[in-house]
Amino acid sequence: MTRQHKTTHIILFAIILIFALANMLAMLIYMINVTTKYKDWKDTAIENNLHYEMEHINKTLTKIEQTAFYFQNAAKAINKYGNDPKIIDTLLKKTVSNSPYITSSAILFEPYAADKTKESFYYYAYQYTEDTPPHILNHNTKKYTYDDKDWYLDSIQVFKQNKDEKWTAPYKSILLKDNPYVVTYTRPIQNDNGKLVGLVAFDILLDVFDELGDDIKPTQNTIVYFGSTVDNYVIVNDNENSKTTPKI
Repeated sequence: MTRQHKTTHIILFAIILIFALANMLAMLIYMINVTTKYKDWKDTAIENNLHYEMEHINKTLTKIEQTAFYFQNAAKAINKYGNDPKIIDTLLKKTVSNSPYITSSAILFEPYAADKTKESFYYYAYQYTEDTPPHILNHNTKKYTYDDKDWYLDSIQVFKQNKDEKWTAPYKSILLKDNPYVVTYTRPIQNDNGKLVGLVAFDILLDVFDELGDDIKPTQNTIVYFGSTVDNYVIVNDNENSKTTPKI
């Protein structure tokens, strides 16, 4: 082979090598672009899902608050004009039956506030289990003590400071099967003079926060926190279940 032929072969090999390297570089750039676009798409999908689920949570909590507001007005009417127990019992039972989140609903008055002859005056509907119809308690059927419970006393103290709502810290329900943890949302009942005479309350199972937290997790390792603006606690949704912990 002549020197000229060797030189030609080297040049061809170099050209082929350069062409191959250029293709490899182009493929690398393409893969980087595809990976970047996929990551952007995935981040956008996670962000959109997070916004959707957060909106769902906000709507869920807002609906509970709106229902409590309606009961607040009904309780004012009871305090002012008296009441029909059957109507109130039916209203409370329907609230528990129709809501996938509310497990108990109640209208509770301070001692002798609604009836000067009765120290305890209340209406309470609760669902013992998911498969049973709501059970009714009221001052005419069975004695139920509520004005010595921490969740009630804490709510009354908050309302005496002119607050208009409260989410309680989780506690064990004594009325539901297996005594599960619940969180109670309360609103004050005031008479025409603005005097605090009681409260309305709705119990939500702590497990509900598990479900809501799981829905917004972008990964299984994500931990979701539901913080309280009133009390010094947060509800933590980890990989097992919800639990309560003090704020740092």
